[in-house]
Amino acid sequence: MPYGVIHWLNNQGIRIPEDYAIISFNNSIFAEIMHPFLTTYDINIKELGKESVQRLLDLLKNPQTKAQKITVPFRLIERESVSMG
Repeated sequence: MPYGVIHWLNNQGIRIPEDYAIISFNNSIFAEIMHPFLTTYDINIKELGKESVQRLLDLLKNPQTKAQKITVPFRLIERESVSMG
């Protein structure tokens, strides 16, 4: 998705990050091979999967289980697609 957005913006003469900042999610391999390199949120996908499965198992054991807010660790990896100045 970010590739298409950046490609379209470039075709419109819009510069990244001078005119618009782009931030992606999940730190895919594309974040490091695109130009400009994408700033991204890197989530702990292993922890997210573990927590998701645990919540599903809890729900199967007890259908009355209430929804819970789960926060998994993440970090912002600043690259070229934003101007932090």
